[in-house]
Amino acid sequence: MLERRSAEGRFERIDEIAAELAGLKLDVIVTGSGDFMAQALQRVTKSVPIVVSGSFDPVGAGLVASLSHPGGNITGFIEYIDPEFETKRLELLKEAVPNATRVAFLGMKEIWDGPSAQAVRNAAPRLGLTIFHAEHTPTNYADAFALMTRDRPDPYELRQQTAHR
Repeated sequence: MLERRSAEGRFERIDEIAAELAGLKLDVIVTGSGDFMAQALQRVTKSVPIVVSGSFDPVGAGLVASLSHPGGNITGFIEYIDPEFETKRLELLKEAVPNATRVAFLGMKEIWDGPSAQAVRNAAPRLGLTIFHAEHTPTNYADAFALMTRDRPDPYELRQQTAHR
């Protein structure tokens, strides 16, 4: 049997949905990206296995004890590796689009304030890049996209280079 639930963008329902799923006595629960749903599920069950399809920082979010020995009932995939990995992504972007000078960092405030974005901000000057934060929330990406439209992270040059590949 497969049960599917969605908060439909109403994140205030997360705890209610987690409690409902825990009450169904499921064999396993699979949740999408974002630590917030896994945290809600963790609060209501310690016995049902929970598979997270993309956690940003499972240790920092309190989902697992460590990456090598997670313990508990949560497993899954990590979207975040470490600050050096994020720096490498920026280097690859610069290599792919060498004329880029302004890059938008699309992320929530806690990510922007964390070690990953700090590493990106530290690496940017060495690559000749200016990074600006296009902040979003779990329920609102529109403001971030409006900011990127207004502040324009090198759109003309990126389109031109992409068109010639």
